[in-house]
Amino acid sequence: MKKTLASLTLLATIGSGYVQAEQPSFNYVEGGYTSIDDFDGFLVRGSYEFIDNIYLSGSYSALNDELSDLGIETDTDLDIATIGLGVIIPVSDTASFYLEAEYIDLETSSSSNTGRPDFDESEDGYELSMGVRAMLTSSTEIYSELSHRDIFSASTEITFGGRQYLTDNLGLFAEYQRDDFETDTYNLGVTYKF
Repeated sequence: MKKTLASLTLLATIGSGYVQAEQPSFNYVEGGYTSIDDFDGFLVRGSYEFIDNIYLSGSYSALNDELSDLGIETDTDLDIATIGLGVIIPVSDTASFYLEAEYIDLETSSSSNTGRPDFDESEDGYELSMGVRAMLTSSTEIYSELSHRDIFSASTEITFGGRQYLTDNLGLFAEYQRDDFETDTYNLGVTYKF
């Protein structure tokens, strides 16, 4: 925990040294490829600062995993939807801490060629996060986040990522997440800020 807080503080400090950049935008939409261990698919997410330093967030991911073993074929779908509310705390001209609370809905369905009934399950839970976003330059952003998630069971997750803008509004993002169950998540895609 202390190492995570130290890395968040370091990111904020790094961002504060580049006065030509602005605050990171909390008004954006993005989408792309996502992978959670053996599952892969697509994700769409966004954020909107509807009043000063308060924002809404939301995301949707659709993932799939197909297994074939000894003639048994299993197809599993995983759909994850979130909606949240966050608070922005600027710490310099180019960096902000944020706190966020999200509701999570997780839908799982699985079918196989064994003739057994299909499996469907739905769970909901929550996630509490704190993070920092910092603009290194006017077109390069880095961020880190620490989250506590509780759906099937409680877990802690650390996220590292970055956005590289190709124009004033359009860019690319890459992100890596790992939780204390050693689940690895990779996200890559296109981002648009407004």
